[in-house]
Amino acid sequence: MNDLKGYSTRRMREVGVYAMDISPWSYHGSTRYIDSEESLVRAIKYVRDEQGSPLEMARPLGWDAAKSRRTPG
Repeated sequence: MNDLKGYSTRRMREVGVYAMDISPWSYHGSTRYIDSEESLVRAIKYVRDEQGSPLEMARPLGWDAAKSRRTPG
């Protein structure tokens, strides 16, 4: 989780989504354990259906350039 957050934060700052003094993350994340079929179904439903409306966002400077550098696959 820490590696993902670190890499993601650096990339978002590089392309201008977040300023250096703003953290997009909550403390420690929200750790949920998926240890049964029922808990897996609940987790999928939460991710798929319970995230609220999509956020409106202007494209940061360099966004198109950053996307075009990615390699397919």
